[in-house]
Amino acid sequence: PRGGAGTVGTSPATTVAKLENRLYLLPAGASQVELLVHVANFEFRGGGRRRQSYVGLAGQVEARTDRELLLYGAFLTASVVVGLVFLAQFAFRRSETARGWFGLLAIGIGLRIVPASSGDLYHLLGGGLSFATLLRLEYLDTALVIFLGAAYLRAKVPGVMPPRLTQSLQIAALARVPVHLLAPLDTVLGTLPLLMALPTVGMGLALASYGRAFQRGVPGCGATLVASAVVTVGVVHDVVRTATGLGAPIQVFPYFAVAFRAAVTPSPLQPFAPSFRRAEDLSAELEEANWELRETEEAVVRFVPFDLLRTLGKESIRHVRPGDHVEAQTRV
Repeated sequence: PRGGAGTVGTSPATTVAKLENRLYLLPAGASQVELLVHVANFEFRGGGRRRQSYVGLAGQVEARTDRELLLYGAFLTASVVVGLVFLAQFAFRRSETARGWFGLLAIGIGLRIVPASSGDLYHLLGGGLSFATLLRLEYLDTALVIFLGAAYLRAKVPGVMPPRLTQSLQIAALARVPVHLLAPLDTVLGTLPLLMALPTVGMGLALASYGRAFQRGVPGCGATLVASAVVTVGVVHDVVRTATGLGAPIQVFPYFAVAFRAAVTPSPLQPFAPSFRRAEDLSAELEEANWELRETEEAVVRFVPFDLLRTLGKESIRHVRPGDHVEAQTRV
């Protein structure tokens, strides 16, 4: 055997699952190679491997692994940075709650890629957790993303999302948190259908609400409606892929989430735009005031010579006060 990850067994007691990808070199020069793979997984959803094996030239396999790792790392970094920027803006402008919810949502979506990235990014960041713990964290993060997404959509354009339905969705998502943390793993895995249903229901609710608001001409709903439709396609695809194995070989939600952020993310500089405009206005007013001041000084000079100011010991007419005088002798 070339190697493996974890321990293969015939029962949960004798099996140790491990989220780790391995690269193996096949015998060189062999005319025929037989691949025999033993898989035992009693912890992950329906069992089996998390992603398909890839066979190719050594350089191709390594390049593909590096490319995936770079993609996952870039996605995580961008999500966390965007989230922190918007949380910082919310800290200075507490009235813009949509920015605060969006910041938390971006960080939540980014962190979800760590346990869901087939192990490469997770091990790059240190690893050390059991496969069961990673599953709990993935499910927990998914529930929190559902809660934060609903909160953001409510705050984005107030009055669009039905309050009671949205709150019910958030409560259902939060109710799963103690289950993911404390319940036996079998129970956690058994609640997967509900976990998959929540984002589908939530995105359907968002589409219906923002579609109706867009028809009524509510400002700010167009981009959110299009972005929500794109994310809904990604959510439905990943739900069907998880339940049936059909669809693309990878989860597409992270990529669709990038499109969502690009479409609905307000510019980080937007809160400062009024300040920039005000600064420009003040600069123009200051320039005009300086011009008027120069004209006034030139007019005053025609009536009050600089020689008189120097005699009084003043640098400018602005420094002359009532009663200022100087006694001097002049030789004629």
